[in-house]
Amino acid sequence: MRYSLFNSSLIFGLVLIQWTVLCCPAAGDSAADREEAARFLYREFRDVKTFGMIAVSLVGQAEQIGLKTDEMTQHAKAKFREYFSGVRLEDISGDSNRFLSLLLKRDRTVGNITFRIWVLGEEYPLVYHIKCDAGNFDNPSIWTEETLGHGTKAGLKESIPAIIDEMLKTLAVAFFKVRALEM
Repeated sequence: MRYSLFNSSLIFGLVLIQWTVLCCPAAGDSAADREEAARFLYREFRDVKTFGMIAVSLVGQAEQIGLKTDEMTQHAKAKFREYFSGVRLEDISGDSNRFLSLLLKRDRTVGNITFRIWVLGEEYPLVYHIKCDAGNFDNPSIWTEETLGHGTKAGLKESIPAIIDEMLKTLAVAFFKVRALEM
């Protein structure tokens, strides 16, 4: 009993320390410190030269409320081009041989961005979970952001593209912070 209690206390202590370090501003915390932390956390983006895939998957009742995979994917690609100017998007999703080759080589130079949009419910309140992962073929989750929410059918059809927009904007900031040293 003591052993498991000790382990629980140790884990809680480590989590508390990590939360304090990441979430609570320290006396010497500055914008420069936060930028350095971002450069460290997302350093694998330095290897990404192009993006080869932006994919959106719909889960649950997302299609029943009128969301379409193709429309959401096109929206994400358009916002990518807006926020990632100067970064080539070379869609390899239709080339299974190239995709498999990058996957097997665990290629670090070609990036990918995936969205998973999960909607539950058919009447108000509809709930949603949106997850965005960005990485490369060696580590597809260098950067991850998730959000939960609820709303009406009409509200979700408007807010989900706006959330994709905000997620890509936030990703672009992290991506370019890491690469700022090279430019």
